[in-house]
Amino acid sequence: MYRYRVGIRPLSTYEKSIFFGTKIGCNKFDLKHYCILLDDDLFEYGPDGYKRRRCVGQDSEFDWNEKDISGTTNVSPNELEEKIKSCYQKYSDFDLDVDGLEHYYYKGWTAKEYNGTTHNCQHFVQFCLHCIGSSQSIDTFSCSSKWNSFDEHWVSSSNRKNNNAGEFGCCVF
Repeated sequence: MYRYRVGIRPLSTYEKSIFFGTKIGCNKFDLKHYCILLDDDLFEYGPDGYKRRRCVGQDSEFDWNEKDISGTTNVSPNELEEKIKSCYQKYSDFDLDVDGLEHYYYKGWTAKEYNGTTHNCQHFVQFCLHCIGSSQSIDTFSCSSKWNSFDEHWVSSSNRKNNNAGEFGCCVF
């Protein structure tokens, strides 16, 4: 059994400018950075992509009690990392619709796919919670109406390549 816990810390003004640029006057908001600790490994996501910091434990820069999201899982840190590398978030977008159909696109957890408002650290932590089998949820910050809920929107890389939007894999329990 592995223990997990969600940590939160405020974003500095500098980090806000890196994460969001000059968008939506983000310095006015009390934005926070989320991470998840699985066993002693800390997983987080930002403009540089996802990071796994091994054997760090509860880093003192994070508040580990603010959300009180914790528990145990059978998923190891190595298994979670494999899921992070092979699963993608499924989005739908009606704004791109020109033929009367819903269009899908997918995002993973690389630096290129990071978006401070629609694909960020909060979404990453929710994804990790889903991957380890937790039913706990965090409130995700999103300025986009295009963001789907987390209901079974994880697809494996093979389904992504085959554009098989009807099948969900790898992180569904």
